[in-house]
Amino acid sequence: MFEILIPYRDDPARWYPVDAVSLRGNVYRITSVPENAPALRFGPGDRVECEQQTDDQGHIRLLARRVAPPAQPW
Repeated sequence: MFEILIPYRDDPARWYPVDAVSLRGNVYRITSVPENAPALRFGPGDRVECEQQTDDQGHIRLLARRVAPPAQPW
């Protein structure tokens, strides 16, 4: 399980932490969003592409940037 940050729907400069699982590379599936969460750009079950960013304290954060394209059948 990973913590990823999802942008607020009305203020994309603000981020909210949610739980997700890694699917492959930089693609994650959001597993849960708290009931009291603000309106977010993505929700439970969404597959999102995340970008790694290092904050001022040197911690790596995973920022959800966009919906991931459909998985390719192999």
